[in-house]
Amino acid sequence: MATPTKLIAGGRYSLAFAVHVAIDKYCAHMPLERQAKRMAWAGLDVTTQTLWDQLYAPSRCFSVAIKRLHEHLLKKEVLMGDETRWPLLGVNGRASKNWFDWVLVADDAVLHSIRETRSKDAARDVLTGFKGTLLTDGYGVYSSLATELGYSQAHDWCHARRYFIEAEATAPDEVGPILDDIGKLFLIERDIVAAFSGQPLERALEIRRTMRERQSRPIVEAIGAKATQVKALSESPIGRAVKYLTNQWDGLIRFLGDPKIPITSNAAEGALRALVLGRNNHFGSKSKRGTEVSAMMYSLIESARLNGLDPARYLKFAAEVHLRGGLAPLPHEVRQDAFAAARVGPPAAPQLENG
Repeated sequence: MATPTKLIAGGRYSLAFAVHVAIDKYCAHMPLERQAKRMAWAGLDVTTQTLWDQLYAPSRCFSVAIKRLHEHLLKKEVLMGDETRWPLLGVNGRASKNWFDWVLVADDAVLHSIRETRSKDAARDVLTGFKGTLLTDGYGVYSSLATELGYSQAHDWCHARRYFIEAEATAPDEVGPILDDIGKLFLIERDIVAAFSGQPLERALEIRRTMRERQSRPIVEAIGAKATQVKALSESPIGRAVKYLTNQWDGLIRFLGDPKIPITSNAAEGALRALVLGRNNHFGSKSKRGTEVSAMMYSLIESARLNGLDPARYLKFAAEVHLRGGLAPLPHEVRQDAFAAARVGPPAAPQLENG
């Protein structure tokens, strides 16, 4: 019988056990204390410190992979971005403090970067090197960095819609037609997806460009015209909605000129969902090193899911490649069967089967 792969030389626990702990925490959102209790019920006496060691050990296999994942995303033509708080829990008399997770999302990868602040410096750290189009909500840090770092800024129509929803109760006559038009934009995008389903990429983008020009552009122009006709106090709900729309207008219309740009950044909000669920269940991290491990695991797990891979099998496979002296493949590389860089020489790195 083959000896189980060990992450810690001479250690008691296998790689498979470490992956199990990681999946329970970052997929099932189960705190280490709860995992330890469940294991005790099954007859395994293990401390939370031991379980933490099992999380930290595989993270050492992926330090290069996370850098490569970041580099991969920075080369994209279009990214979606968002951020949310991540608590650094108080220990040894120190008060808890909110750190922030900055997420970047593309079609085949997700990167979580937990930083101490929600400041321009933190955003710069995450986005330096990106030259494409960044789709976000209206948080001003992204727009203020666009010229400095050399990327284009696009804005999300869902956030503009939320402001008008908030104003609907107090100004239904003005808000109703604008909300109807924004809804039509989303319906057109649904029709576009149905029209280009199964088409090659270039043909799909041409279909999107044509349909947006013929159908979406007149509606966007109508929304702008209706907004300019609204007469309201600037601090009223509808006044705030119109102000948001006006301030973000250049970014909101950018999708009309580039078929690669979605009209919403919902994928970025979706990528934050697992982290928010984790935050609500195990309340954050206890150390800076803990934030780094959490960001790493969430990045690899969510990227694996995005590429149709089972996260547990992907983590085990990638760690095994690293332990054999190879370069741990990223999830999108596994999906594309690009194993050349992961091979260690004879024998070849094992193929990951998904099923």
